[in-house]
Amino acid sequence: MPEIATFECSDVRISVPVPMLRALLSTVLADEQHPATPTAPQVPQIAAHEHYAGIKLDAETGEPIGHLVVIAIADKRRTWQEQKKWAESVGGRLPDRQEGPVLYGNLKRLFEDAYYWLDTEYSADYAWGQDFYGGTQYYYDKDYEAFAVAVRLIPITNSSI
Repeated sequence: MPEIATFECSDVRISVPVPMLRALLSTVLADEQHPATPTAPQVPQIAAHEHYAGIKLDAETGEPIGHLVVIAIADKRRTWQEQKKWAESVGGRLPDRQEGPVLYGNLKRLFEDAYYWLDTEYSADYAWGQDFYGGTQYYYDKDYEAFAVAVRLIPITNSSI
């Protein structure tokens, strides 16, 4: 799990994975037109019921690729396959293993201290999940009943950074 940098100002607290912070700073520092003017990422417009979770980075390059948004949180425990269908029914998908820690780090307050399915399979019979009690990830039998969160990813374009 990447190191997290936390910034606090008044009653606002923002936690950012260090690789994301480095990517954003390198983008700002590389901007020859405005070298002294930092450019903050533009948070996209989201629906009133949604929650902005943060920026997802490309796992290989560290470049920002999308804004992670929570659409809904399941109020019932279900099997992995049932939760995948539920997430699709509300217009989203289960988060992947890279997105789970972003949700835990930035939006833990929204979740019960419980296990939530991720979309990543470990094997034919097991899938990964995110523990919102301690922040760890581990895999369970797909027939285990756990909570879920439906997310969507808004692609980042040059104009949205």
